[in-house]
Amino acid sequence: MPLIEAFLLQFAVLKYLDLIGIVLFVGLPAFKVLVFLPTLRVISDIKTRQTLKAEEAKYARRILPLVFFYLLLLHGVILVHQIENMTGQPLARSLPILSHWLTGTFSGLLWLNKLFLLIFIGFLFRIETQRKDFLLLALGVLLCLGASLGGHAVTEKIHALVMTDWLHFTSVAVWVGALLPLRRMVKRYASCVKADQQILFLRKLIENFSLWAILAAAIIVTTGAFNAVIYLGADVFAFEAQYGKIFTLKLGFVLIVFGLGGFARFYILPRLQAEDTIERTQFLRLQRLFLRILSLELFFVTGVLIWAALLTQTPIPK
Repeated sequence: MPLIEAFLLQFAVLKYLDLIGIVLFVGLPAFKVLVFLPTLRVISDIKTRQTLKAEEAKYARRILPLVFFYLLLLHGVILVHQIENMTGQPLARSLPILSHWLTGTFSGLLWLNKLFLLIFIGFLFRIETQRKDFLLLALGVLLCLGASLGGHAVTEKIHALVMTDWLHFTSVAVWVGALLPLRRMVKRYASCVKADQQILFLRKLIENFSLWAILAAAIIVTTGAFNAVIYLGADVFAFEAQYGKIFTLKLGFVLIVFGLGGFARFYILPRLQAEDTIERTQFLRLQRLFLRILSLELFFVTGVLIWAALLTQTPIPK
């Protein structure tokens, strides 16, 4: 018996692509607001701070609109797929029921609300305000809520778990989504920061990221364990059930990611904190090691999101 039915696999692929887009969208403003801006305070030179801000802003201005258009396009693809799957006919022949689906079904209303949210995000891109990053982060958190409303908590009518699903996915999006801009900043900050301040900057960058990563990991573990117990009870690791198999595979990838994050926090960071004794060659070695750890984390969290998408389309054992 296949791990997941073929027709459910199509939904899982679309769900995975949607999760990736939301995580990338949330990660950029989360990194800037929670990690990057607090780290800038250790840089005393105003010109250096402005250069770092410009470097980060250039990346965000290039990537965020691309992620936005990706989510918008994917949202249209999801509409076509759901309508055609529901009717068994091409979208052109299914237009008479489109209005009913959009306004008379929960999935249709959820799709419509996400569309309005994406349109609002598009307008926000054209507005210049100092609070734009905070607003984008808040809207990204609402996108996470939309993803949670399309999960098992609603389909299984366990509505109380929508909040824990939302906290779970939001924590994943903030932590995982910030990995990519963090890795880019670690690769590029040396061109902006003077050599005598590089250790201080990298140390503070990792400290700030670790603080939020630990908080996110605690929420992920707590909400994930709570949801699994409510959904499955004693059958969490029951390999005869498809859900149990996929859940266990996902858990394995999560533990690897936690291990890599723990290595960075408890091996690399303490050595950077001993800045009085660290030599330049050792510092550069630790920086390269940290970049490798980030690359590995990005690889394995991709696997986590794949299994998470499969879980959303896998029936919970009764």
